[in-house]
Amino acid sequence: MDFEETHVFLARCMCMLDFTIVDAGIPNNIRCSIMRHLRTLLAQATTRSHLDRIEETMDEMVSYVVLYRYRNHAMAAAHKK
Repeated sequence: MDFEETHVFLARCMCMLDFTIVDAGIPNNIRCSIMRHLRTLLAQATTRSHLDRIEETMDEMVSYVVLYRYRNHAMAAAHKK
């Protein structure tokens, strides 16, 4: 993919990440802060290496969101017992 295609792809991934964050139950103020930061990085990206770093950051965020979600489900399940 060229720079512009990658830029569009990452913008779409950000939308999916936003929905995933909401689904995980992460508080809205944290979600807004994360998304604002990613949008700023994407808007300022001028090289392919910038986009690669943004993609790595988004991958890390997905990992954190998944861990947060599973932790919350585990805590809720333990609470029900």
